[in-house]
Amino acid sequence: MKHIVVVGKYYPPETGGLERYTYDVARVAARAHRVTVLVHNKVRIDSIEKYENVTVIRCGTNKIIKAQPISFSMLSHIRALNPDLILFNAPNFWAAGMLALTRYKCPLIVTHHADVFGRPLLKRAVLPIYHHLLKRAACVIVNSLKNASASTDLPKGTGPLVVIPHGIEANLYHIDETVRQGLLRERYERFGAAPVIGFIGRFVRYKGLSVIVDALARLNEIHVLMIGDGPLRQETEHRAREAGVSDRMHFLGNIDDSAKIRELAIMDVLLLPSTDTTEAFGLVQIEAQLMGVPVIASLLPTGVTDVTVDNETGLFVPPSDPSALAAAIDRLTGDLALAARLGQAGRRHALRNFTFDVFQQRFEELFGALLSEGHLFKESNRTEPLAASGKK
Repeated sequence: MKHIVVVGKYYPPETGGLERYTYDVARVAARAHRVTVLVHNKVRIDSIEKYENVTVIRCGTNKIIKAQPISFSMLSHIRALNPDLILFNAPNFWAAGMLALTRYKCPLIVTHHADVFGRPLLKRAVLPIYHHLLKRAACVIVNSLKNASASTDLPKGTGPLVVIPHGIEANLYHIDETVRQGLLRERYERFGAAPVIGFIGRFVRYKGLSVIVDALARLNEIHVLMIGDGPLRQETEHRAREAGVSDRMHFLGNIDDSAKIRELAIMDVLLLPSTDTTEAFGLVQIEAQLMGVPVIASLLPTGVTDVTVDNETGLFVPPSDPSALAAAIDRLTGDLALAARLGQAGRRHALRNFTFDVFQQRFEELFGALLSEGHLFKESNRTEPLAASGKK
């Protein structure tokens, strides 16, 4: 049994796409290997948790600078480990620095989730460290080639690139017809005959929360379920009150997966109105598609457009355009046949491309190749995108 170390920013129960990804990679690796997950804690003290083949080390956070946690104990933990393989989830500037200060001979995988938005002084100081790690990497994982093409944080020629999209356990996203009918009755009790749309995600800068408020103010009767939490929740609630839509904007906070699936089952449309390329994929789109819910997403040059296909599984709107978002909402809530067609196509699309089984298979192939050979690719292939197995 080999030892794989997965380095991330945070770990569940902390929520977010990167946290979910870190958890999923760890449990895939733990099927055949011993896994240590090294992440930051939300408090100042270290904690260690053990779950069968997975040990989670949460390093106490001493300070947060520009949303980047600083954990002094991380270096000692990294140096105490003796991994056969390291998978580093970026961006995470502090952890990148700690890895750069550690001498290890095992293969390194870097998963580049997204570029860092803004913070130019911080980026200028730490990007050379990240670039140094990229040069040492056996491969760089992206969930879409579009993210690699649009990236300014990845140097030109970074590679070899391995494309592994996120995946969802499709069997969990199913509602028995009897339960569905009960949920529809509950929906009528809550909202009457009004259309119901939804947002699921962290309440942070790039999620387009203000765009949702401004779009809802242009529409009548429509209700929106706001699922999630984060630093901008209070500001968003205040903006909803000022816009006069607080009676139609329902803030449900963080809810568990079972409750989330039930709320998806009563939605007519899911919104992903993100405003910039920090939104690199949008895992929630897959969750909606598996429930047969069409998606309205921002047209971004990232993996978002791999998941939603315009006029096939959903609709695209320009980022930061509440009028366009309102028009798209009005179109889908006013044309139930169109919404149903897009939702059904979305489910087929998700089952074909974004299941957890596919995600797991690709990672197992990748881990197997690196742990058996220590490398994947010839130098001549370093700039070419390749399958997880290393075959074109």
